[in-house]
Amino acid sequence: MNRRDFIRLHTQIPQHKGIVICKSSTNWEKIAQAIHNHLSQFETIEKQLIRIKLPSV
Repeated sequence: MNRRDFIRLHTQIPQHKGIVICKSSTNWEKIAQAIHNHLSQFETIEKQLIRIKLPSV
């Protein structure tokens, strides 16, 4: 599966608990921090497609 699959899933089945997508990276700490920072702004992500943009190095 890749990001396009999850985008399609969100379109086809809008009733979900939330989908988070981002580009692949080997810097797992950077990904985790970016996801945490972004999701902390939301009370719930239910029915949402959240796109995480990783900060450049």
